[in-house]
Amino acid sequence: MEKVSITPRISKELSEELRKACHERGRSQGDLVEIALEKYLHPGPDDLKLELLYGQQQDLCKAVEMLAATMEAMSTSLDAVFQQREAVQTLPAPAIATYDMLYGAAQDQPATAAPPEQPTSKKPGLFRWLYRTESAA
Repeated sequence: MEKVSITPRISKELSEELRKACHERGRSQGDLVEIALEKYLHPGPDDLKLELLYGQQQDLCKAVEMLAATMEAMSTSLDAVFQQREAVQTLPAPAIATYDMLYGAAQDQPATAAPPEQPTSKKPGLFRWLYRTESAA
């Protein structure tokens, strides 16, 4: 395979990393650049699997972030519910109204109630018999 010269422009930091990597691996800069371009332009099945796994990992991270936000919101809501419940439980029980509170003090009735009026009619009958007094009997 015939090789062609290319002159890419890269940052000084990246150029220094490339020089160190070439020295550690015992290869030329052109060889490492060619290997990197080959992987980039013609990804193998392992590279496609890595991209797929990376995408799935990103989706899972988003789902975990949403779950964490939902759990935080639920925690805040439950705290508010428990605080309200504690406030309700600490209120004193309302007093039960007594008879005097509802209707006022009971008025004493006179011990001797007036007897019912006697009918003035002289006719004998059931009405007169029902209202007769013991003394008349």
